[in-house]
Amino acid sequence: VCSFVGVMVGGVGVALPGPGTAWWRADRGGLVEQLHALEVVQRQAAAIQGEILVEMADRGPLAEYGSGSLPALLRDVLPVDLAEGKRRVARALACHTHHGAVGEVPPAAPQTAQALRDGEVGVRQAEAVAETVSRIPEHVPESSRRESEGYLLRPACQATAPAVWRAGKHLLRYVHDDDPPPDDEDRPEPRRELRWSWRRDGRLNLAGIVDAETGHALETALSPLAKPQPATDGTPDTRPPEQRQGDAFAAMVGLVLDEGKLPAEGGEKPRLVIT
Repeated sequence: VCSFVGVMVGGVGVALPGPGTAWWRADRGGLVEQLHALEVVQRQAAAIQGEILVEMADRGPLAEYGSGSLPALLRDVLPVDLAEGKRRVARALACHTHHGAVGEVPPAAPQTAQALRDGEVGVRQAEAVAETVSRIPEHVPESSRRESEGYLLRPACQATAPAVWRAGKHLLRYVHDDDPPPDDEDRPEPRRELRWSWRRDGRLNLAGIVDAETGHALETALSPLAKPQPATDGTPDTRPPEQRQGDAFAAMVGLVLDEGKLPAEGGEKPRLVIT
């Protein structure tokens, strides 16, 4: 039925069905078997790409390619859309040890990395698990983190990605409900509060609440920055609203820093150093 073409996956030769394969001669069981085998190869190839992406991220700027970021490089070289490039990079950093701004960052989802390398879990399911465990609070013990990851990997090997995302939401709700209470439970609720914590994939989690006056002011500041921005050739802005709002927040922070009117801290003006 098949003529085979040899390819290399992770240094191992893999025989793929060649062009002109007479699939009409295969029985249904044979067709299903080939579908599954090729899916495993795709998963393993994605895992290897992740290993390469981490190495590229560790080597720093990609000026020689004219790309300002690793997702932008993937968009230009492969090419894939920017959102897909960001997903691939985030998955790679969550699954493997890499070097961040403060030194070596351990993987948030090492079991997921191995499951993808073995072809046991799909790419989208692996992303769901990696994203979920990256959001587990830092105070949770490492043993509980690994237990949580294993809990999510069981359905990830058999269920669809949306089902894994739903399981991840339940897990995070359970983890946050188990957070230690504040020392003084009788203290009054503040009108404004903001909490942040660094995630293992190098991003920053933000959560908070503000009074109505501050909320309206923030909305007024973000609204013009969050508007869709078509490209110069008229191509519409395809960013979803939540991404446009996140980009607007980043732009607002940049504008504040550029103004140079922040108060001094420790006798020095705040500075941002980018390497």
